[in-house]
Amino acid sequence: GIIPRALHTVFSDTASATERDEGCENVRFRVQLSMLEIYKEQLRDLLDPSTRSDLRITNGPKGLVEVQGLRRVVAQDLEHALEVFRFGQSHRVVGATNANDRSSRSHSVFIVQVERSSGNRRSNSKLCLADLAGSECLKKSCQGRGSAATRLLSEEAKAINKSLSTLGLVIKKLAGLHRCSGETHIPYRSSKLTRVLQDALGGRSQTVLVLNCSASRQHAAETL
Repeated sequence: GIIPRALHTVFSDTASATERDEGCENVRFRVQLSMLEIYKEQLRDLLDPSTRSDLRITNGPKGLVEVQGLRRVVAQDLEHALEVFRFGQSHRVVGATNANDRSSRSHSVFIVQVERSSGNRRSNSKLCLADLAGSECLKKSCQGRGSAATRLLSEEAKAINKSLSTLGLVIKKLAGLHRCSGETHIPYRSSKLTRVLQDALGGRSQTVLVLNCSASRQHAAETL
């Protein structure tokens, strides 16, 4: 998967940089991990699932987005980082639909923060790895299911589709901003997903979107 490969790259690069800068004064790297899911527009800490802590999205002292109350784990090495990721992944909300017997009912965001320190100098990097739930056709997902299950699936699907629509709108507005179209307002706050990912979408960030599409003609409407 992408996240295990990304973690391998992070620890490989920090080890190489430490060896390269061995002659510099006290060069150190610290890798912190956190993981959350957005379920029906509510934030849940996947690394501390037993608590119902109030997670709030705020702007930190440097203007970067922070989720207050979110647990951070300092990763000792690659194996420890993978263990932390698997723990968080195991606590995501999944459910059975007509299209998928283990369908993700939420978006998850795995956050890797790397701090490099050398003497009194420090620099920070932030990597957000988002696993987005797919958009759904309610009729296909819920057909033939009981009323209670249909109601829950409907609520989940509406929240998923709304946040994905907002993400698409934000990307479109950002593209217009780079084309100097005069558009200045970016609606990050219209969705918890885009608000959490604000640092990874705008500013000087670099963003990559990987799509997993069905080749089936039966699902062509949702895919396109």
